[in-house]
Amino acid sequence: MAADRVYPTHIVIPNVLSAEEIETFCRIGKERGVRTDRGGGVGCTVGFPPSNHLDILPIHRKICALVDDIAVSYFGLPAYPSDVGSYQYTDYNEPGDAYGWHSDVISSEPVKRRLTVCVVLSEMGVDFEGGRFDLTDHSGHATGPNVKEIYEARKCLSPEESELLKKPGNAIVFRSDLIHRARPLISGSRKVMVGWFRGPYPE
Repeated sequence: MAADRVYPTHIVIPNVLSAEEIETFCRIGKERGVRTDRGGGVGCTVGFPPSNHLDILPIHRKICALVDDIAVSYFGLPAYPSDVGSYQYTDYNEPGDAYGWHSDVISSEPVKRRLTVCVVLSEMGVDFEGGRFDLTDHSGHATGPNVKEIYEARKCLSPEESELLKKPGNAIVFRSDLIHRARPLISGSRKVMVGWFRGPYPE
């Protein structure tokens, strides 16, 4: 990342996917879903619908067009026209399911994740309780005894943005290096679609 440039953290966008597109993605994601309980605050069902699946391809093209535009016009990054091999269907469907504080950057990947897109597929207060999404403006993992306090203090979603992220079809695009989490589920089924777009930061 260019040292003299301050990059935006995120943008919340309403009405990215229609009810029909949500149903299609959830159906295909559920067919591929596998339960994962990795400990360390991670528990959910995940599936990976390929972006070239006949029924996923129109959704993929829509997401790519959106991220391509936002990468350039909002984040000031190069365009990312199609850099998603598959999307992640995530279903938090057992009480206590969560995904603790983490970033989406994987150090071993030769081309790093730069932008994460997360589309809401179910409605808070109707389909599930709990499971709130939190995003910080903290890049990279903090260390020391006060890590949780650091992350809590750096949360950056406004009340209006958090309200939008309760509704199906709405989405958030954020820098993949930022620390975020899904809080523990209380009841119901919280479903989300996640995709990662890789590439360089401009020098």
